Amino acid sequence: MVAIEMHFSWLAVNSILGCPNGCKYCLLQATGDNNCFPKQLIIPREAVEKLLKYKYYDEKIPLCLFPNADVFVNPKNTKCLLELLDELEKYNVKNDLIIITKCKIPENVIERAKQLKQIIKT
Repeated sequence: MVAIEMHFSWLAVNSILGCPNGCKYCLLQATGDNNCFPKQLIIPREAVEKLLKYKYYDEKIPLCLFPNADVFVNPKNTKCLLELLDELEKYNVKNDLIIITKCKIPENVIERAKQLKQIIKT
């Protein structure tokens, strides 16, 4: 698994791989990663550093965070997301963010995302 990948409409930041939900329609089914415990592939700081060095990086391309996992499936994943948001802020990354989930989004994550968006606007 590659930490940063160019997809058709976004750059994927793959810090975590795997999801225990086992959804039958999931794209991770092809690799067997849709019915397993998520594993961290790279820490948030390294992910942002790799992103900014990636040959296709452009601040106009949206970032899809953890598309090969459901980031809200467990507290460890959510903590990693919050750390990644902190690193994105620290490195002044202004890309639009995409998070794909079937889980309930914790209120503290919504508030952090709003805060980050406000910082970016100023």
